[in-house]
Amino acid sequence: MENLKFCPNCGKPISSSDQFCQNCGFDLKKYREEMAAKNSDQSKAANNSNLNQSTPRESEPLKRPIHPQMQARYSQRQNHHVALWTILVILLVLVGAYAGGAWYFSKWQIL
Repeated sequence: MENLKFCPNCGKPISSSDQFCQNCGFDLKKYREEMAAKNSDQSKAANNSNLNQSTPRESEPLKRPIHPQMQARYSQRQNHHVALWTILVILLVLVGAYAGGAWYFSKWQIL
């Protein structure tokens, strides 16, 4: 079994006993199990390749499971980003309206 020192999803340091990444919630236990299964399949394929010279099959892309609580936190973060951008756009519109109004109404004082 491979001893992971960093999360394969976010790259943050992890301990060998962690089941989930503390930073991103990546399911390390499942990842380790999949990697162990993949390594055993590769060793079997290597043994069989000497006997049978067929082309190796394409491996499926590794799915990256995320802990449900971390998925909820990620969704909340996305909602916060949308709210912040909305507030920023509203503030810019208000500042623009104020500056435009101040400029427009100051013209009449000059005349």
